[in-house]
Amino acid sequence: MGSMFKNPSGDYAGRLIEAAGLKGTRAGEAAANPVAAALLDTVERRSLARHLLSELVDGRSFDLYDDPMPTLAVLEAYVDATSGELIRLAASVLARRRSGVVDAATHAGRAYGFTGLLRAFALHASRGQLYLPLDLLGRHGVTRNEAITGNATPGLLAALAELRALARQHLDAARVHLKSVPPEAVPAFLPAAMVPLYLSRMEQFGYDPFRTQIEIPQWRRQWTLWRAARRGI
Repeated sequence: MGSMFKNPSGDYAGRLIEAAGLKGTRAGEAAANPVAAALLDTVERRSLARHLLSELVDGRSFDLYDDPMPTLAVLEAYVDATSGELIRLAASVLARRRSGVVDAATHAGRAYGFTGLLRAFALHASRGQLYLPLDLLGRHGVTRNEAITGNATPGLLAALAELRALARQHLDAARVHLKSVPPEAVPAFLPAAMVPLYLSRMEQFGYDPFRTQIEIPQWRRQWTLWRAARRGI
């Protein structure tokens, strides 16, 4: 997983991991930093897998550059290492028993991660960043440059719609796998309950990925999370 995002950013990610003491080095420096010290304390008390934190930092190194996302498989690896790993870590804090967590977190992380990238599409495009995979764009006849020019072409809209459909598929799969997750770990998956709200906004008539604001009122977000906590995602 880690090697997938190396280029120059691999060294940067490695320094962050080392500075936080996740590889057992520079422990004194980590202990002197209150954030790193609290992180290491949580890792020890909850027996968290350090490699998950390392992969999370390494995965985020992709954000530092404007290289395009080459394939859907690489995009899946990216959200697995970011959104998926966060859910797995949160579930590990909440529950000692971790049966079913990995599969549920993978699908929930992909649903949530894809949706977040779709919401931020215009912001990323304005910076020259492209998280829509090139192979997905190619299926709809869209080039990288065309995808970030600010014009919502039919091909680009079709590519975005395909990624939304994949997000929904992963959310459905997460719901199935959640049946095997320990009840005390389920709150870690609550952010995924927001996915349908955001996707529905993007599927409304007249949606323009460069101009439509994908925002949900705070009361609606809180209501959705409260209901999901009581009834399920």
